[in-house]
Amino acid sequence: MVNLTIDGRAIQAEPGKTILEVAKENGIFIPYLCYHPALKPIGSCRICVVDVKPGPPRPIPACATTVTEGMEVVTNSERVQAIRKELMKLVLINHALDCPICDKGGECELQELTHALGVGSVDYEAEPIAPNIDYVSRLIERHPDRCVTCGRCVRLCRDHVGAMAINFMHRGYYTELGSGLLPLDCEFCGSCVDICPVGALINKVFKYSARAWEVERTDTVCSFCGGGCTYQVHTKDGKILRVVNEDSVILCGRGRFGFPVVHAEDRLKTPLIKENGKFREATWEEALDVTAQRLAAIIDEAGPAAVYGVGSPRATNEANYLFQKFFRAGLGTNNLDNPARVHYLKAVQALAQVFGWPEISGVSGPAPKTPAYHSPLKVGEGAQSGGFTAVLGTLKELPQADAALVVGTDVTPEMPPLGWALMEAVQKDAFKLVVANPRQTKFDRYATVSLRYKPGAERFLVAGLLKAMLAANPDLAPALPAKGWDEFKEGLKKHSLKEYAQKTGLEEAALKEAAAQLLGAQAPAIIFGTELLGQDKGEQTALALADLFLVIGRPCNPGSKLYPIAEKANTRGVCEVGVLPDRL
Repeated sequence: MVNLTIDGRAIQAEPGKTILEVAKENGIFIPYLCYHPALKPIGSCRICVVDVKPGPPRPIPACATTVTEGMEVVTNSERVQAIRKELMKLVLINHALDCPICDKGGECELQELTHALGVGSVDYEAEPIAPNIDYVSRLIERHPDRCVTCGRCVRLCRDHVGAMAINFMHRGYYTELGSGLLPLDCEFCGSCVDICPVGALINKVFKYSARAWEVERTDTVCSFCGGGCTYQVHTKDGKILRVVNEDSVILCGRGRFGFPVVHAEDRLKTPLIKENGKFREATWEEALDVTAQRLAAIIDEAGPAAVYGVGSPRATNEANYLFQKFFRAGLGTNNLDNPARVHYLKAVQALAQVFGWPEISGVSGPAPKTPAYHSPLKVGEGAQSGGFTAVLGTLKELPQADAALVVGTDVTPEMPPLGWALMEAVQKDAFKLVVANPRQTKFDRYATVSLRYKPGAERFLVAGLLKAMLAANPDLAPALPAKGWDEFKEGLKKHSLKEYAQKTGLEEAALKEAAAQLLGAQAPAIIFGTELLGQDKGEQTALALADLFLVIGRPCNPGSKLYPIAEKANTRGVCEVGVLPDRL
C-alpha cells in the first residue's frame, strides 16, 4: 500500500491509482470534466488540478497523476480554487444558454460544477461562433455550442466502441465537435450521449419527454444478444422513456434504442384465436382451453410424436425448463428443440468431441433445503472439473489475450459486448489480431493480418494455418494433451501449402504471417460465431478450430480460450435446461 496525505488526512492507497481515484474512494471532492472511470485519463480540462509535494511548483491534474509514497496533496488551496474558477469561466464564455430546454438539465455536470465552484459570472468576451447543430442524424442530436471539448465521446467512440464516428474539427478556440459537417454514419449505439457531461449530444427518442428527476429507475438485463448487459430502464407514468447503462456507459443500438417495441401498436397484447381464416382476440382462459383441447385431440388421433415444441433462447431458464417438462412429463414426447440447433449447438457438439463433455468430482449434494439463489451442491476440497467448459472464455478474460483469430464472424453485430472486449484487447501495443472472413468487417481496420478467404473455405483455412505452422516448426506438438497427432500431421501432407492457399483464395505469405503470429502468442484466443456455425458444415468447421486450439491454445494463461458466440440472450441456457430431443 502507498501512504499519502490529502488535505492533511492520512490515507493508504493501492499502488498505481491516481490522486483523483483515491480521493473519490475516500469521499474527498475534486472537480473534473474530462475524466470518466470508463476511460483512460488525459488531463485535458485541468479542472481537477491539485497542489502536490514533493512535485512541480505548478498544480498538476489529479486524474492523470498516480499516488506515490509520502505524497502530500492539497485539493482546496486558494491558488487551486482560483485556477479552477478561471478555467470554468473560459469553458462558459460562449456556452449556449439552453438550460431550460436542454435534456441534460438535472444531470448536467457543468451545472453542478458551476454551482460547486461558485462561478456567478463570466467576465470574458470572445468572438461568437455560429454552431453547426445536427438535427438530421438518426437517434442522436448534436449541439456543438454546448460542447466543453472534454473528449469523452471521441475517446469512447474510438477506443471502446471502435466506430470512430465523431471527432474534433478545427483547432484552438474554433475547435468543434462534429463528423465532417455530415450526418452521423455510425453504429448508433448512443454511448456518446450517456458519457457526455453536458447536452452536446442528446437522445432524440428521449428529447423533451421528461426531466431526469421525474423518471423511475429499474435495473434489468438486456434480452437481445448473449452478452448479458445490465442496464437501467427509465420510466414515467408506466412508459419506458430511455435506457442507460450507469455502470460502464456502453450499450449497443439494440439495447439502448430497441425499447419502443414494448409500446408498439402492433404488438400482441392478448391471445388470438383463428376462426374462419381470421384472428380474433380472446381471453387467456379461452386460449388455454382451446390449446389444451387441440393438443389432446392430436395426441388421441396420431399419438404424442405428432406434437413438436420449439423453445426460446429469449426466455428464462425457468420457463424453458417447465416447457420441456410439459412436453416430456405432460405430453409424453421428446419432440422438442430450440434455435440453437442451427448454430451454437454445433459448436458445443464439436468442442465436446475434442475436449469431452463437462465433468465434475468432489461435489456433494443436493441438500434437502437450500436458500433461494443458492446452489444445492457443496464443493469439497480437491474438487475437479473437466470438459469443454474449461476452454470456453468469458468477456472479462478476452482482454487479457495477446493474440486473437476472429474467423467467420462480424463480432459487433453478433455480440456487441464481445466486440467491446476485443476492442479493449486491441488497445495493447503488442496485441496481434488475425481477422478471417469472406467479407470486410469492422475489425479489419485493427487487424495485423486480414484473410479474405473464399466463402465456405474455413476448413481449408484452418488446415492451411496448421500446415504453415508445421512448416515453420516441424517439431510442433499440441500445447494440450491430445491423441492422434502423428496421424493428423500425416493427413495434412496430402496437400501442399500452395494448394491450401489456392483453395482458400489467399496468398501463401498471408497464411504464413497469420500462422507465425498465432504460434508466437502466449495467450491466443479463437473467436467464431453464427456466420460460420450456421453453414451446413458448421460443426466440422468448429471441430477444425478446436483442433487448432489444441495446437496453439494456452488455457492456463488468462484470455487464451475459445469464444463461440451465442447470438441470443439465453442460447446456452435453453440448451442446458433440456430443450433438446436428446437431453434429460
